[in-house]
Amino acid sequence: MLINDNEYFEILNEIKNRIKTAQYKAVLGANQELICLYWSIGKTIIANTKYGAKFIDTLSKDIQSEFPDTKGFAVRNLKYMRKLATIFDDEQKVQSLIAQLSWTHNLRIMDTAKTAEQYEWYARQTIENGWSVRVLEYHIETKGYERQALTEEKVSNYQLLLPVPQSDLAVETQKSAYVFDFVEKRKGIIEREIEKIFLIFLVAVFLNLSCFGCKKYDNGNYCAQVEYYNPNTGTHSTYTLPVKVKDNKLTVIHFSNGGWLDDSHFTPPAIKNGKASFVSDRKYRYEIKILKKGA
Repeated sequence: MLINDNEYFEILNEIKNRIKTAQYKAVLGANQELICLYWSIGKTIIANTKYGAKFIDTLSKDIQSEFPDTKGFAVRNLKYMRKLATIFDDEQKVQSLIAQLSWTHNLRIMDTAKTAEQYEWYARQTIENGWSVRVLEYHIETKGYERQALTEEKVSNYQLLLPVPQSDLAVETQKSAYVFDFVEKRKGIIEREIEKIFLIFLVAVFLNLSCFGCKKYDNGNYCAQVEYYNPNTGTHSTYTLPVKVKDNKLTVIHFSNGGWLDDSHFTPPAIKNGKASFVSDRKYRYEIKILKKGA
């Protein structure tokens, strides 16, 4: 039986977007592993300067001898790995920011950035705006950092978000030769991961389709579990707080200190299966689960 219902198509589009996001996350995970590996090799090169100028040449030759079908370990690339490790000593910074870019993006920034601050600015702008390598090069050539970053306020509420699957950055990361060459040896693992992802979403299809006519929440106050994520600190916190619902949408969260967060700071999300989520104007993410009626 064909279903011709607006709510169904909303569910279908939501699931399709989830699948695209999951596919990108699978590739992004491999890309993050690769960038972190490159950074760690760079740290090792820096720690072994005692072997002299021929160390990188010898290392490149021996690695390529052991992994003849794997790209990325030529002398020039090893020198870039060393440069990346020289710029960033903090592994957490590499994992949370630099590893969200493809290696090609990183190479373009490394060829330009004179400071870690300048490197981070281009990295953040690339992620936030989903820049392709070509667009990134344009902003570098037109001195985007000098024109904008130096005049920005020092306080920023920037949130490091996963690039949307449709962005140029996401597309280029998924096509990265470095990534796919790197993951060739773990192809079977990735296939099982993707199979698992699609199985999860197949179950989600049936769960969502069974939600036609599911519970709608009356206007009023409810007790809810609120999970809060601060991207600036990377911390998660969970509270039980009173919330307000109107037209089956969450409109207000009341905090225990007497403060509140209302819909002047976020777009009220619809409540589905007792849950809702949104990102506030300060880029903080909230996951809400309705527990019971009343505050």
